[in-house]
Amino acid sequence: MELTPQELTIISTLAGTFIGSLFMYLGMRASIKSEERKHYRDIVIKAALENWKASIDSAKLKASATGGPQLAYPLDSFIIHMIKLLELVLNKNLKKSNVIDRLKEVDEITDLVIKHVNTKVF
Repeated sequence: MELTPQELTIISTLAGTFIGSLFMYLGMRASIKSEERKHYRDIVIKAALENWKASIDSAKLKASATGGPQLAYPLDSFIIHMIKLLELVLNKNLKKSNVIDRLKEVDEITDLVIKHVNTKVF
């Protein structure tokens, strides 16, 4: 079966439109994913910074009450903790039956970070 020039024009126009739309869709999807990741990073940084500030304020209050220095962990330990917590919250496999195990995993990672910080000399 031979196609007429008009049929070829229609088919090529439809194919070009489909391919162009497909690439536009994929580009938009990548852009949306990138914006979503940026938004989550901002949330993590803000939450970690607020937790760190509260920790610093608490350490200052304890230091003034006891007259001795108090340990305050660095900001990066709070950021790592919040990243792992966000991963837990966004995990689609999170269920009532495994939430405790997932929280323990976050705690174990945070404990490793704290152990590492405690071995560093400032």
